[in-house]
Amino acid sequence: MKRGRFARRLMLLTLAAVCIFGVTTPIASAQTVIRVFIEGELITPRDAQGRIVQPQIIDGTTFLPVRAIGEAFGRAVDWDGATQSVFVGNRPATVPPRGNTIRVFIDGTQITPRDAQGRTVHPFIQDGTTFLPVRAIGEAFGQDVHWDSRNQSVFVGRGTFTITAGGTTHTATMADILALNPRAVTQTHRDEERHFRGVPLASIFTRLGVSTSGASMVTFHSEDGFSAAVTMTEALDVSNTFIVIEHGDGRSLGTIDTDGRGPFMNVISQDPFANRSARYITEITLS
Repeated sequence: MKRGRFARRLMLLTLAAVCIFGVTTPIASAQTVIRVFIEGELITPRDAQGRIVQPQIIDGTTFLPVRAIGEAFGRAVDWDGATQSVFVGNRPATVPPRGNTIRVFIDGTQITPRDAQGRTVHPFIQDGTTFLPVRAIGEAFGQDVHWDSRNQSVFVGRGTFTITAGGTTHTATMADILALNPRAVTQTHRDEERHFRGVPLASIFTRLGVSTSGASMVTFHSEDGFSAAVTMTEALDVSNTFIVIEHGDGRSLGTIDTDGRGPFMNVISQDPFANRSARYITEITLS
């Protein structure tokens, strides 16, 4: 009997504490480790002390430490406890008095974080780290944000491309490529030895369930508007056509692009690619 009265009192005290002090941290859903790619590069989110901080999914929205996202885009991140404000990049000339929620400023402009459905989502603080919806801050930087449920990964900016076949569009991501264990490859083209790391295009087709039935050509479209086509036979040749994530200079593996990130298309057999084989893919179509 005494135990029952004690339990009821404990419950009432707990409810009172919640009512008085509030709850600052939402409850994250149980999940596997979420990977985050910024411009195609896998990042390790860290807090201000350099400790690794795992992303969280709450009510279907992925939250990341604001510092991890901001610094990945080369922006300084500051916290002002007096006004409960987070500043990413340039600070505004003036900051309104403290409100009831955490406010976020991107290069001096206050933003309203929203989820994929356009609903307002509030930042929160956990263990001294401010978490923001990754979609909100990514889009504030003018970057596309993509959730890859197949690989439990978030992509901000580069790192995804589409494959269209028979009226069906599949989205491929860098996580798909990494899951296929990219390997070092050496090829000889016009007496020139080339080194790179990637996966056969045919392996991507298999992983995504892309149907090649009835198609005879595969066309690649790149970010800069360049396109080229290969036959289906060449595309399915696992020693010929690759999706490349690192390109070499003929001596060792490295990067040929300016920012060191992929994925790229590499079609050794086609003349148009003789000197320009590394390009960022946006779309692949089968016809």
